[in-house]
Amino acid sequence: DLPLLGRAKHMFANKFFLWEDPIVIGCLEEMIYNNTRDELSGVKVFNSTYYTQLGFVLNQVTWFLMAQEMFLT
Repeated sequence: DLPLLGRAKHMFANKFFLWEDPIVIGCLEEMIYNNTRDELSGVKVFNSTYYTQLGFVLNQVTWFLMAQEMFLT
């Protein structure tokens, strides 16, 4: 499951136990570190398109704009 988790677009994973999965947690920590380092150095660019098109994000933005319009009028 670790390779699949490393390729997934999800930003979060849960239900890990340090005493059961120390290698998995270490690998994920290293992956996050490497991705952050590469983005800061310009080697890698974070593409937010996937996340901006998620239904709950689109609905949240729509709700926010509707609420903002109600309060401004």
